[in-house]
Amino acid sequence: MKNAVEYKGFIGKVEYDADDQMLYGSVLGAKTVLSFAGKDGIELDLSFRTVVDEYLGYCAENGIQPEKTWKGKMTFRPKSDELRQKIAIRAELADVSINDWLNDVVEKAVSASDHQHPSN
Repeated sequence: MKNAVEYKGFIGKVEYDADDQMLYGSVLGAKTVLSFAGKDGIELDLSFRTVVDEYLGYCAENGIQPEKTWKGKMTFRPKSDELRQKIAIRAELADVSINDWLNDVVEKAVSASDHQHPSN
């Protein structure tokens, strides 16, 4: 993944601030704001791992289930009737539901993206 770090199942999105000459990041998928920073990749990675470990420690001490994945429904709305029709036709031709067809297409796209931009 481009501009991302991963540790213990948590993903952090990384951005560079040219004015401060610092790398900043935030953990994705948690309602709790988990931020980290560093002057270089080594410092950023250490900060990210520390934030994750402290969060997990806090959760364990307080009997809280850590948030690290997205849950619930994800609604997809095609941007046009033409696209909606093309999706429905492709799903019918594949003999699967629209939901299964979309899952397959998205899995392939994510996998291809992972191969183009491997994480750490």
